[in-house]
Amino acid sequence: MAFPPRFMDELHSRISISELVGKKVALTRKGTGQFWGLCPFHNEKTASFSVSEDKGFYHCFGCGAHGDIISFVQQTEGLSFPEAVEKLAAMAGLEVPKSSPAEMKREKHRATLYDVLEQACRFYQSELHSDAGKRALSYLYARGIDDASIEGFRLGFSGGGKSLKSTLLANGVTEEQLFATGLFKHGDKGDYEYFKNRVMFPITDKRGRVIAFGGRVLDDSEPKYLNSPETELFHKGEVLYAFSKASVPAHNNKIIALVEGYMDVISLHQAGFDFAVAPLGTALTDAQIEQLWKIVPEPTICFDGDKAGFMAASRAADRVIPILKEGYSLKFVFLPEGLDPDEILKKQGKSALRDLLKSAKPLADFLWHKLVKGKVLNTPERKAALEKEIANLTSRITNKSVQNYYRRDFKNRLWERVNPHKKGGYGAVKPDLTSHLPSSKPNIGEGKMMLAYLICYPNYMAKWLEKITSLNFFTNGLTELAEVVENALIESDNLTREDMLDIIKKAGKEENLSFIASEMEMLQRTTKYGDEIDKEMQDRLTSLQLKTLNAEIEEAGKALAPYLDNPPAELWERYNALLAEKHKILNDFFD
Repeated sequence: MAFPPRFMDELHSRISISELVGKKVALTRKGTGQFWGLCPFHNEKTASFSVSEDKGFYHCFGCGAHGDIISFVQQTEGLSFPEAVEKLAAMAGLEVPKSSPAEMKREKHRATLYDVLEQACRFYQSELHSDAGKRALSYLYARGIDDASIEGFRLGFSGGGKSLKSTLLANGVTEEQLFATGLFKHGDKGDYEYFKNRVMFPITDKRGRVIAFGGRVLDDSEPKYLNSPETELFHKGEVLYAFSKASVPAHNNKIIALVEGYMDVISLHQAGFDFAVAPLGTALTDAQIEQLWKIVPEPTICFDGDKAGFMAASRAADRVIPILKEGYSLKFVFLPEGLDPDEILKKQGKSALRDLLKSAKPLADFLWHKLVKGKVLNTPERKAALEKEIANLTSRITNKSVQNYYRRDFKNRLWERVNPHKKGGYGAVKPDLTSHLPSSKPNIGEGKMMLAYLICYPNYMAKWLEKITSLNFFTNGLTELAEVVENALIESDNLTREDMLDIIKKAGKEENLSFIASEMEMLQRTTKYGDEIDKEMQDRLTSLQLKTLNAEIEEAGKALAPYLDNPPAELWERYNALLAEKHKILNDFFD
């Protein structure tokens, strides 16, 4: 069964291969868009199974297994090609088109439309370099666009001396195709050419095929910029200008910058910032954000620092809030007011723009700035009003994990803002807060169990390593064993339980396992996975933190006891800070 190419493109664009494979394989991120894990198609102890998000395929360097989302479902679930496509389509919310003579005719029709638009692009290019296009060419030169960029971006001119319609018709294009591509429109006063007397910017799809055009006037008439109307090939909410050119450099540089318009993109590429793209005069859409995320997890929004730029950035932030997910967000940088990227390059140089891009702030900072801008929080009612705004904003984040972290982050910021004399945020502890107090006794049982987890589930536990070892509760002969385990996890994050036991044996610490024999035996009888292990670790860490804090609070209370009528400020602040930290831990745990 043959499926229409457009349907297959849409299917691949909607389903993340790393998320699909990650449901069956424990993957570890290795760079932007690259993931590694143990191959599901053959037994192995060292990860040789690679998943490339931006390229959309997996490859095992051990057994040679290779394919895309469809072949992965086929090979792991024993489905035929049509069955795999139907399953993936259901996951993506797509209706599987029926292959019929009519559908095949439509696909053939679409293929001819690409040819028509390619002919139109070449026509516009030739017009730019004709006598009729001199003014348009002079405009581009005046904006600092050189011949290499004009050629590379295939810039052109419409409305010159030659007729686009007669040229295309002479090359075998039909009247129907002229209108299907959006090059011509039906109007009340008759048919007309859609673009007239404009500098032309070809718009391409991900494969670099021309699917539409943008045009800019050379005078003060409106609209200044005009995009092709929606067609079978072109849906402007799904397209980013210059994406086909920028995707590889963006992946290599680990940055993709979204700027405001065509000229910004071209100027940046010309200056070596060839990871820039632009929306097509509309607010950023979910589809465009997902497209950016396939390249880098935190694209940079780089808009002008004026009111219009701030509003455009606000719309982008508002759009991304509901679809935020672990590791994927946006960053924001605003150019000095009155300057666009081209002007910064000319007046301040490449280093200034590079520094600006490096200074991009995370989405959380931008949202917090919007929340508190112009607010005076000097009454309980005003503080409560801001807290309500925070609750309303964070409730729009559908991913519960991200939502919880945003809520905690904004609570910390609110605490710092209304308690400026207490440094470090809500419940935060000064570095020397407990330095005068005796350390609490380590919890041997918790330490033994958590070390057993490190050995039995190394792939899942690497992310908890720093938190676990920082508590320093390994005693009773466990310290040396813990050091071996810690070093192994630091050196590699693709270890299995068998690998860990082999490393411990080679290090001569096998006898130390006797200290945690019962814990190891219990875990070896069970099989746990990421979410379950994460919850177990968080519960145990919370328990340990609370036991430590309770001991420190008790000691701090004893230190205050002789001074109940007039306690020293330092001791009082320490005691209250410990109570605030305990309150924060409990609040986070029960949130």
